[in-house]
Amino acid sequence: MKILKNNSLKNTLSISSYSKVQEIDINDWNSVYSGSNIYLSLPYLESLETSLSQSVSFRYLILYDDKKKPAGIFSFQILDFIDKGISDAGTFCSISNKIKSKLISGDGIKVLLCGSAFSCGENGFEFKDKATEKKFNQDLPEIIESIGKFDEVTKNASLFLIKEFWQETKLPVIALSSGKYLKFNIDVNMILNIDSSWKSFEDYLESMTTKFRTKAKSVFNRSENLITKIFNASEIKKHAVEIEKLYAEVLDNADFTFGELNARTFENLKTKLGKEFFFDGYFLNENLVGFKAGIIHNGILDANYVGFNYKINKELGLYQRMLYDFIDSGIKNKCSEVRFGRTAEELKSSLGAEPVDMTLLLKHRNFISNHVIKPFIKAVAPSEFSLRRPFKAAYYKQLT
Repeated sequence: MKILKNNSLKNTLSISSYSKVQEIDINDWNSVYSGSNIYLSLPYLESLETSLSQSVSFRYLILYDDKKKPAGIFSFQILDFIDKGISDAGTFCSISNKIKSKLISGDGIKVLLCGSAFSCGENGFEFKDKATEKKFNQDLPEIIESIGKFDEVTKNASLFLIKEFWQETKLPVIALSSGKYLKFNIDVNMILNIDSSWKSFEDYLESMTTKFRTKAKSVFNRSENLITKIFNASEIKKHAVEIEKLYAEVLDNADFTFGELNARTFENLKTKLGKEFFFDGYFLNENLVGFKAGIIHNGILDANYVGFNYKINKELGLYQRMLYDFIDSGIKNKCSEVRFGRTAEELKSSLGAEPVDMTLLLKHRNFISNHVIKPFIKAVAPSEFSLRRPFKAAYYKQLT
């Protein structure tokens, strides 16, 4: 543990920094953690850390107020952001060609990320309550940048990146913007709102127009020879080699990589999170040809991870089948939303997902470089796609 005391923040006495979950004062962390965001839970963070520490560095902060009471928690990842020169939409975030040459060389650039490279959403920090958030909000830039003062690993990061905020989140975005962070929108998060009247997947299909219902049934007909199996931790370990090969196929088609998960991560997540993490394997002739995995927490299904054989996908529509199966799981688990993340926006909209804007904030450690890249950051915009509307009018009417 490293402690930064008597710093320039107006409202705080100290900030404690940790490089390992096992070093964290569990009581202090959990006195802030509300339980509403599983990506800030210690079991989730430890699952990533124990399996990815060879390629990703982790740091955690606990913010204390002037009464030495825990006021906030922060999660960071330090990793290489590598441009692979591929034109397809990025897995984690797509950035226009104009900005690539300004930020990223072929060898990549080290990024200090507040949040998670492996999940979408506001997963970087949490305050104890609304009053505490309001009190410390103005200090956010200094709190986040304080992590860069603790050790050589964080000092070597050139970029600070905070990902990513929903459009209704205003205060942190305003505070960070005032601290010279550059705001930009990336590719939308595709989200399906599950109608409360859907008690089964068949109800979902019945809500569709004939055209899109026919398309859905065609996907299931094409993929009828696939066998789906629910994996526990030991089964994930058993199929580790195939899982990593299938996951690599998907990442190889990504524009950028922002760290890579491995089979051990999935095994750890299943062990630590239990029923909140699910992992399903897809078999053809007893061979594993694909998998889907995600997290169900607080009534939200995050469809986080997929891996598949591209040849089988082309023949059987495997990826599209997985997306329908995510929806089926969401309905069965009485979720209110299925969050599909980015990429394949048009395909996901044909399943009923709607685009939701997300905002990132970025700052270069060097003031001059930050000024130089500002116009390029402002030019970044979400990818364009044709939005499909697969449901009957009654579904969209109740959303308004």
